Amino acid sequence: MDREEAAAVAEGVIARLRATSYDSLVARLLGEIEVEEIVGASGVTYQAEIQAMWDAGKPPALLVMVGVDDGGFRSSFSPVSRSFITTGHGTFIGE
Repeated sequence: MDREEAAAVAEGVIARLRATSYDSLVARLLGEIEVEEIVGASGVTYQAEIQAMWDAGKPPALLVMVGVDDGGFRSSFSPVSRSFITTGHGTFIGE
């Protein structure tokens, strides 16, 4: 797997999710796992797994995580991952 290209795919997914409202993220992702197939610049198809959970186990801080791999045996055990934590106030924690 081209980890640089997979990282670019992950960053693109994260950017899109960061532009989504907190309420929408909670309703859409909490307790769910979404899977998307995204074609990278090289033509390789990557799988992005998206999920969210309460940070520290309780609201309002929501941890949103994205893992990207190319479907290969080795890369599925070591995906490129990106995450962020957001609150209901429209702020991002750790920035």
